[in-house]
Amino acid sequence: MWTKRPDIGPGCDAARGLGLTLARGLAELHGGRLDAFSDGPGRGSEFVLSPDSREMLSRMLALDGYSVRAAVDGQAGLELIAAEPPDVALVDLGLPGLDGYELARRVRAKLGNDRVRLVALTGYGRESDRQAVHDAGFDAHLVKPVSVEDLYRVLHDPR
Repeated sequence: MWTKRPDIGPGCDAARGLGLTLARGLAELHGGRLDAFSDGPGRGSEFVLSPDSREMLSRMLALDGYSVRAAVDGQAGLELIAAEPPDVALVDLGLPGLDGYELARRVRAKLGNDRVRLVALTGYGRESDRQAVHDAGFDAHLVKPVSVEDLYRVLHDPR
């Protein structure tokens, strides 16, 4: 995704620097990357945001032989899990609409604790965040960006 911004000029350096830093941090929290390019003052800027982490994880796991189904939001994820419960569900907590916490609570209410292994993916790793994940019914908690080693450790953990 890219956007040209001809309205950003030399007088906006401080705001541009702060905004870019915040946007870059948000992209990284979600496993992505944001790059900015410009041909110089008054020539506009181009911002490139890397592919969604859902897509990257799905492709990586599929290439490794896993059967992968992905949803774009919490409600769609809940419907996928209810229709055909997977062995493991990787759930981003910041899902649009129905968030990951509520998705986990509904899965546990409908399917119980032993049917699906729920793994939370989040940018937050404080003890209070881990407790909230546990309280919602998740079996594991991974902090983004998730290392391949941590991901496979959780996928292969027999509970």
